[in-house]
Amino acid sequence: MRIRGFLPIVLAILVAIFYGIAEISAEKTYERTIGSFWELSERASTLDMKADYLNRFVAGVDSARLSGNDAIIYPTPQNSVEQNITTAKSLQTRMNEIRGMDVTSFQYQQAISQVTAQEQGEAGNMLHVIEGRWFLTYHPLLWGWIQAIIVIGLVVTASFGIGLLMFDNNP
Repeated sequence: MRIRGFLPIVLAILVAIFYGIAEISAEKTYERTIGSFWELSERASTLDMKADYLNRFVAGVDSARLSGNDAIIYPTPQNSVEQNITTAKSLQTRMNEIRGMDVTSFQYQQAISQVTAQEQGEAGNMLHVIEGRWFLTYHPLLWGWIQAIIVIGLVVTASFGIGLLMFDNNP
């Protein structure tokens, strides 16, 4: 009975297709509601645009009502979404303070270089925690190691089907 080998393979392929579609959809939802605003803030060339996009990023994070950690087993302050949101809000406050400064002043230039360094150097981990917690909250099956377990399960299921086909002696 060759159908016994094809069934797990077809099942794994179908689940993988639907899983991939769900992943793309969730990623686009995150980007549309939160992630894109940070990237646009980094790309903006004027302080006003940077601050406006950062304000939209913080508003998106706030509206998502995220809490907890981007970890299930070993939570730390570094992977606490509240701590990372506080960090983003401190940057938002600093940006809004800089908006009122004279653009030709030394203080303005120093503040801009500090903000740029923080955006480019330290924001990666903060963004990773916020995105990870968003996925854990809204799409837990697409989050971190849960996703890895599902993908491994699909590979094992397909491999099992291939093994059944290879060792099936019935024509």
